Amino acid sequence: MAIRHLPGDPAQHPANASPSGHPSPWALRRRALKGPLLAFGLVLLLGGLLVGCRGDVGDRGPVAGPSLSTPSLPSPTPEGPGEALGKEAGGEPDRRPLGWIEAQPLSPAEALPPARLQIPDIGLDVPVVPMGWRIAVIGGVRTTEWIVPEDAAGWHVNSAKAGARGNVVISGHQLLGTAVFQPIALGDVQEGQEIRLTDASGRTFIYQVQQVSEPIPIGVDLVQERTIAAQYTGPTAEARLTLVTGWPDYASTHRVFVVATWRGRAGP
Repeated sequence: MAIRHLPGDPAQHPANASPSGHPSPWALRRRALKGPLLAFGLVLLLGGLLVGCRGDVGDRGPVAGPSLSTPSLPSPTPEGPGEALGKEAGGEPDRRPLGWIEAQPLSPAEALPPARLQIPDIGLDVPVVPMGWRIAVIGGVRTTEWIVPEDAAGWHVNSAKAGARGNVVISGHQLLGTAVFQPIALGDVQEGQEIRLTDASGRTFIYQVQQVSEPIPIGVDLVQERTIAAQYTGPTAEARLTLVTGWPDYASTHRVFVVATWRGRAGP
């Protein structure tokens, strides 16, 4: 399968500038690594290992991995529904979402699959569809890999449903098809932003970004790759949303995870 690169120099993309007009840290990192990553990507392509060619974002499927602790994240406590943004002790804005209602997560029996994902701060609005997997042999190892849709985000069918207790895991391409998760690869998604996840019945649930991982190399050590992925995508006791995509936006040599914690339901 041919690799479709996006037109223009990614380093000049408007999203790579900070509000001050200076390049963002992610943009500088992408510029510094662009040459080596393209060379590395060519090597992987010749070896048939480039993630984009397999039609996924490198998440090695639903096979249960070792029991691992998930990343430790703060648990924000809502102060009340629909209150205006305030100031934290350090003077930084309180990015608590507006228009939300404090509520407990749904039970698994009440929840439905996600159908739509929005991040209002960056104008992201994408459909979400259930995503299956296939058996594959990679590097002589029999494993599974997700079949990530090219024109929508893919919900891991073995993860929690929208608004339910547990870890809702959604993957999306940053390079292939409509590249629905390209904004993650560009560094547009940041801590504190609101994520709205709507289920098949139209109920909308609010999550808030608590962590955006550093780009993690893939295609080098399959065991280590699966171990790291399991730490982010494994089951959790609390309600959580995890987004997965490749990095950077012009190749697929790394993976990035976005972890968001439960805040409540969208208000009227």
